[in-house]
Amino acid sequence: MKENIYVLICVAFVYLCNGQLDRKQPPKDLTMDQIMSRMLGGYDAIANRLTLPGGLVLKELDMYLTETQFKALNAKTKRKRRKAISNENGYWRSGVMPYTFSPGRYDSADQYFVKVAMRELEKYTCLRFIPRTNEQDYVDFIDAQGCWSQLGRQGGRQELSLDRNGCRFKGLYLHEIGHAIGLIHEQNRPDRDEFIRINVQNIQPGLQSQFEKYPESYINTRNVQYDFPSVMHYGVTAFSRDGSSPTISAQPAYKDREEEIGRVYQKELSFGDVKVLNAMYKCNIHCPITVCNNGGFLDQNCECICPDGSSDCQQGKTRQNPGCTNVANDWKCNIWAKQGECRRRPSWMNENCARACGVCGNEQNIRQDQGNKCENFHDDTTCDKWKENGDCVVAEDWMRQNCKKTCMYCDPNNPRPSTNCVNAHSDDAKCREWALDGECAINPAWMTVNCASDCHTCKNNESLPDGGMKTTRGVVVTRPPVVTTPPPTTPTPNNCEDRYPTANCRDFQTNWNFCSVHKMWMEANCMKTCGLCGGGEREKEIDDCKDDNKQCPVWARGNQCVINPGYMLKYCMKSCRVCTSGLREGSQQLVEQFTAESGSTRINVNAAHLFSAVFFVIFSVLNC
Repeated sequence: MKENIYVLICVAFVYLCNGQLDRKQPPKDLTMDQIMSRMLGGYDAIANRLTLPGGLVLKELDMYLTETQFKALNAKTKRKRRKAISNENGYWRSGVMPYTFSPGRYDSADQYFVKVAMRELEKYTCLRFIPRTNEQDYVDFIDAQGCWSQLGRQGGRQELSLDRNGCRFKGLYLHEIGHAIGLIHEQNRPDRDEFIRINVQNIQPGLQSQFEKYPESYINTRNVQYDFPSVMHYGVTAFSRDGSSPTISAQPAYKDREEEIGRVYQKELSFGDVKVLNAMYKCNIHCPITVCNNGGFLDQNCECICPDGSSDCQQGKTRQNPGCTNVANDWKCNIWAKQGECRRRPSWMNENCARACGVCGNEQNIRQDQGNKCENFHDDTTCDKWKENGDCVVAEDWMRQNCKKTCMYCDPNNPRPSTNCVNAHSDDAKCREWALDGECAINPAWMTVNCASDCHTCKNNESLPDGGMKTTRGVVVTRPPVVTTPPPTTPTPNNCEDRYPTANCRDFQTNWNFCSVHKMWMEANCMKTCGLCGGGEREKEIDDCKDDNKQCPVWARGNQCVINPGYMLKYCMKSCRVCTSGLREGSQQLVEQFTAESGSTRINVNAAHLFSAVFFVIFSVLNC
């Protein structure tokens, strides 16, 4: 038992040291497609969700397609090899995607981490994501059952669902937004057979069609090679008949690349993802002719992005200090450095990503043509948006290079403005930790007062009682008391409610009687509209749905409904929100499948209480 507790604590430590943090960390042993299928109730329940009210068709777990798109993707015509939708009518005009968050469905932390994913796309491409004002075409982030999106721009309001019970991880944000901007699944590319093998004998019966190759007439590779680590690639057991037999294998020539496929915890954009998006949206069309060697390409700022994440492949550029290297993956080292990891966990980064962090005399990130000019390298509007999302604090080094005017990093005599005061909170180390984790943007009311120095919100030139000036932390100042306590964690959502927009739910039922026609989908997403919240025909069914353990709400908030369905869907039905007949049937099938695979429900009732104590400690750390 002690060994098990030790493993749990070690897992928690690994999560705390894994890139810019999601507030809730993804299960390391699950791929994206496994999470998606569990959120739908398992492969056996997918047949109940093949259509969405409004005529959309579900394909490959998470793409709801129009009838025209579905026919196009299933056509057999051949022309040229492709990776993303080739019809530019499906691209967002000028590369700008307006968006909204459905009211009450995304708290400040959820919105922050979705914006972090958007920021990654904006850093490497000319795509821009803006809160909707009056734009006609936009994406509405909703909280329906499952993780899914529509493909490309559809016109008008279109939906993207990130189920708060298990879809809110950075890798899934990037994946679903990727569909919304026009990317398809990597394993369905027309040229995939050169790189991977589909093991048809291991596929769940009836789901072989999920591996059909896309027609070359509809998908454009943009001359980007097959991308094993793409954030759009499913795992090697996708649609497996027993959950473990591989349905995808790398061809012998690429066998060493197989471990890169589909891991949800490897949650960053790949080089191939970035390259194809730059080609799709013609991000460098305004650039003068510049040659990028060794597979690199020109980005939105007319600089080369190389496969290793540097700009050293630009013709005529000499790599400085070639002896300075990264021990870890070069591409990921550069991504992590740009996210602020060199400050967040300097010991590991300086050892494993020395070149990316510039700790051995490497000056590759300094732009000689920018010199000492006080200007933003990216456009001012984008820099202002990144500042509002806390990047001047979280990614200080990168913002100093790219948005120094916006972050006020121009004065050599004051290199870190608005930091020359004392934090009100008594623990400076915690203030710094919280600030680097994005809490200044997530909880500004509390953080900017109590951790002002680490949030860069000190009032410059504030007078001290003796008439002096508070210019350094060395000045003795009476520390004011903490104003409040840190904000509480997000409360458990109401079990009985319309998770889909109520107006749409009512329309589906009034015009189409979908509470009966699409019973399982409507029970999951339009529970209130279908009369399941009191006074309806299945009121007793809801009332009898209980949690068998008082820790169920805590575990559900920690995504255990996805990570550990064998126990949770059986003993925590209320917290996992599977309280109606259709959902009970689907969840029971998943419990039986999971129990058969693992030989147990992973956490029995007696062991649950001990687990709850350990998990609660870990959960509290991850949500501090």
